[in-house]
Amino acid sequence: TFVSLPLVAHPHPGHLHRAILLRRNRQTKRSQLSQRRSTLTRIRVTSTERSSSVGIAGQNGHIPLDAQPRCHTSAMAQSPTPLIAITPWRRTLTTGVHPANDLYTLDPEYITSVETAGGLAVIVPHVSSTGDARSVLDHFDGLIISGGSDVDPSFYGQSNTASADTYPLADTSDIAFIGAAADLALPVLAICRGPQIMNVAFGGTLHQHIWSDTGHHPAPNESGDTTADADAFLSNRHSVTLSPGSLAAKLFDNTEILVNSIHHQSVDRLGQGLRITGRAPDGIVEVIEHDNGRMIGVQWHPERLAGEGHGPLFEWLVEAAISER
Repeated sequence: TFVSLPLVAHPHPGHLHRAILLRRNRQTKRSQLSQRRSTLTRIRVTSTERSSSVGIAGQNGHIPLDAQPRCHTSAMAQSPTPLIAITPWRRTLTTGVHPANDLYTLDPEYITSVETAGGLAVIVPHVSSTGDARSVLDHFDGLIISGGSDVDPSFYGQSNTASADTYPLADTSDIAFIGAAADLALPVLAICRGPQIMNVAFGGTLHQHIWSDTGHHPAPNESGDTTADADAFLSNRHSVTLSPGSLAAKLFDNTEILVNSIHHQSVDRLGQGLRITGRAPDGIVEVIEHDNGRMIGVQWHPERLAGEGHGPLFEWLVEAAISER
């Protein structure tokens, strides 16, 4: 369970002088993004689906609901370009060095999507506590929780019935980063596995297996041609209905969008402080948002849909990072 600490302000020696020197650069960046700011800044959504469930860690999941945002050393004090932390997918892979290398991995499309939106992306390693996560995020302006393997069911009080390739260290780290981001009031974009661990962090549970031959979330093909099977899986698309007035609907300026479908699990019981704002035609939860207006989780991979109108998610993240610093 995360520990609430008293409000702490962090002084910045020489901050005023540094801010004066960088003012012109910041103003230039803000001018370039002013049109987006008018529609994206401080969006507050109306709750459409709220949870009354009780979390399994403490009373409200892994993150206390009464945690108050605290001042932090914004990266904007040193750079006019907002710095976005991205969590990696840690896994064991064969390389020319060793047949079983423990590696941090990340699809470069995440980086490109952040850069296209006007930010600078930095991959951050796993941490073991909220305190460590806060020390890392104290130097960033926003956070992306990237995709990865299934969440270990022990984190939401269940036995493993269908979860594959779990990595508890990654779960611990992601929950710590989500808690620290909430504490620091940083904007968070959670992708694929991201909304799943976000839901668990706030006391929710997951469906451990959603693939179906008849629904909108089919399992990968197993024809024997691994490349063709992967291409077919990645090309799968289905619609998502967004709740009117939600952050997601405002970002896409629409309540019906088309997304890819790569995830194996999904939100079941909703965590505290979260609302469901998007579903697939088969009822699977596709979008969750936090009541603080600073966190959104999407089950698809928008970084793989750069040419299909999903850039606004990254634009919101970067603009929110700029507008609140």
